[in-house]
Amino acid sequence: MKPQRPRGIIFDLDGTLLDTEPLYAKAVERILEPLGLIYEDYVKQRCMGVPSHRSAEIIIEAYALSTSIEDFISERERHLRSLLENVVEISGAGQFVTAVEGHIPIALATSTYADLAKDKLKKTEWGHLIASRVYGDDPEINLGKPAPDIFLLAADRIRQSPGTCMAFEDSPNGIQAAKAAGMTVIGIASSAAATCSPQPDEWIADYTEINDRLVDWLAAEAVTKCP
Repeated sequence: MKPQRPRGIIFDLDGTLLDTEPLYAKAVERILEPLGLIYEDYVKQRCMGVPSHRSAEIIIEAYALSTSIEDFISERERHLRSLLENVVEISGAGQFVTAVEGHIPIALATSTYADLAKDKLKKTEWGHLIASRVYGDDPEINLGKPAPDIFLLAADRIRQSPGTCMAFEDSPNGIQAAKAAGMTVIGIASSAAATCSPQPDEWIADYTEINDRLVDWLAAEAVTKCP
């Protein structure tokens, strides 16, 4: 059974709207390869969806690196920014955001810190449409994903009950967080991590799979507005 029209829609960013996960992996590889180390899949999956500080901590511990968390984050971000020139969206993401904005309240709930997330969205033609945003370094977040805090805060900022919201996520930690917040969760199955994720309410490969549903949502809205 397909989920009903949501009262609010909340998007993750990396791997959900933008296909940045391979770029993050490449940035880490540029740090590890000179040390003769391989960025292994099980470490990548642990890092997906968590705040930058926590993912750096995971990698440093996994490879016993002699660097601080702050220095690792700085070096990873330096590599990542050079790679972001080639970032592409998840298929249909921009069209979906553009179509739904103004009809259903939307928000961003990303573990990426504000400065970098803003830069990513500036590379799109539609990022500015997502006006309500919660970043990984938001001072109102107590715990990062997989805790539900970021999704609860995003719902609050668009003045919607979490139970009436639909979340789009790709990572195991993100799906777990959105489910814990009580939201209907649509999983983006473009990531290899989808095979080990907690089950969302529905998997889609990309946003082109739900174009017909979006048409139905907007048609239903038009009917309710008719005199």
